[in-house]
Amino acid sequence: MKNILIDSGFWYAYLGTRNDGLQKVAKAIYEKIQSLGCTLIVPFPSLYETVNTKLLKDKNKAAADWFLNQLKSNPKIEIVVDDKYRKAALNITASNRDRGISLVDNILRLMMSDKQLRIDALITFNTGDFIDVCTKNRIELVNESFQS
Repeated sequence: MKNILIDSGFWYAYLGTRNDGLQKVAKAIYEKIQSLGCTLIVPFPSLYETVNTKLLKDKNKAAADWFLNQLKSNPKIEIVVDDKYRKAALNITASNRDRGISLVDNILRLMMSDKQLRIDALITFNTGDFIDVCTKNRIELVNESFQS
């Protein structure tokens, strides 16, 4: 694993803003990928969801400070602008409402299909929305079953 795309749900778990018992798992995954020297690919839509929805609204100041500091100072975090994926993701979301995949997840799915980004793995706790695109693009799925 070299370049790892991060889904918002992972950050929710890691930062303790979910009540599903995944924080310990998320912390173990984060430690493992840090020890491997992986680059974390963080798309802007995930930032919007994580910072606005979970950290600032939940008033979790310590977690917000840590996360925002990591985004500014960690050289192994690459923030990716999503401009070139937005229109296509919106069209996919509007035309496939039965599948129930969010606009943000459709942006991530398009990013994984973009060979220029060179995504090697995806960290998500929402495997069902990504298994097909990961398999098609030979992207490793890192989730709660990931072994340290």
